[in-house]
Amino acid sequence: MNFLYITALDFLTISIIIKLDLERGVAMSATHVKNMQFLRKSNRATIIKHLATQGPSSRIELSSQLGLTKMAVSNIVAEMIEEKLITESGLLTNGQDKKSPSSGRKRTALSLLPYSINGIAIWITRFQLHCLAIEITGQIFCHLCKEIPQNADNQFVVRTLCAMISNILEIHSDKNFIGIGIASIGPLDIQQKKLLAPPNFYEIKDLEIGRILEEQFQCPVFLDNDMNGIALAEQLYGIGKEMTDLVYVGFGSGVGAGIIANGKILHGRGGYAGELGHVSINPEGERCSCGQRGCLELYTGLSTFLKNCNVNSIKELRRKMEANPVPELISNNLLAFQRAVQKALISVANLFDPEIIIVGDQMLPMMIPMLPEIEAYMNTHMFHHGFRNIKLVQSSFGSRAPLIGAGAILFQKIFSSEISIPSNN
Repeated sequence: MNFLYITALDFLTISIIIKLDLERGVAMSATHVKNMQFLRKSNRATIIKHLATQGPSSRIELSSQLGLTKMAVSNIVAEMIEEKLITESGLLTNGQDKKSPSSGRKRTALSLLPYSINGIAIWITRFQLHCLAIEITGQIFCHLCKEIPQNADNQFVVRTLCAMISNILEIHSDKNFIGIGIASIGPLDIQQKKLLAPPNFYEIKDLEIGRILEEQFQCPVFLDNDMNGIALAEQLYGIGKEMTDLVYVGFGSGVGAGIIANGKILHGRGGYAGELGHVSINPEGERCSCGQRGCLELYTGLSTFLKNCNVNSIKELRRKMEANPVPELISNNLLAFQRAVQKALISVANLFDPEIIIVGDQMLPMMIPMLPEIEAYMNTHMFHHGFRNIKLVQSSFGSRAPLIGAGAILFQKIFSSEISIPSNN
């Protein structure tokens, strides 16, 4: 099935309004028409976002919760039912939606038609290329993966991704796909949709992956850092739903953060915001590859931690952690890890004042037992302690977080009206 990339314009409605205004002697300006088109597109996106992230709702609930008139909701819903995007899926009662303004009255439930809005999501790691098909609700329904050999170059990445995308489109030729979202290790040029020069990434550098895939598949492509993608996924589908200020911190081979401030991803001027792993927590410490001393990832990075614990894998580490008593070497390194994390998260709390901090990635299994202590320490040592607390929680999605994050990078463009919602007719 080909990708669809269209502008949703209600020509009939606009024509009728123009006719009525002309009959009243009012000249309809081009700006007026453009504003109406934008408003309608925005309202469609708002309804789609609500149904995708909050689940089934009635017309009256959409009106009250989204601040739209009942007529606007009815017209847009009727249009999207005809376009096979929305379906009437039974009845809702007041108990199913505590935000409902009505009392006990049964209402027709509206939900997204399964597989009506889909995307291709790509996750580029240092060792693997992941390609998947994902619904706008965040549900994955196809997942392909390819190992990256040590002699890999730009052509390998392009050839492999194009083959995996084509494979998914062939398998699911009965479905429409709206575009491609890419979550990747960095550094990246987000505006140019380009991988720059990720460290230790073989011969892969200066790869204009967005432009290449757009030309190959004739669809919109969006690229962002994998940490930002996970933060978006948590805000749209996970524990950060409806929150405007949150931070996701991934503790893996390195340490990175995705920051959502005032409802939007904080990219910084060049798109490099969130490099938490290269914040120094010990100015007299060991020199990092970035040139600084005492960077956070020197104390919390996976490979360093395993080496310090004299183990070869996470599996071996977890086995030793389950021993009674825990070996002193392991215990001491876990304590040092916890103290480093505490220092870092206090800085995050002071800098961004989020409602919640979410942690994940490969080190998460070791972190879970210490999260309550880290949260308590953070809330008693941050600058505004005593006024309010910040929650510290684990990711909603586990190992699937960056996969769903890649989809979120794409779908956020629909929810913000940057690209339009296609009809399935």
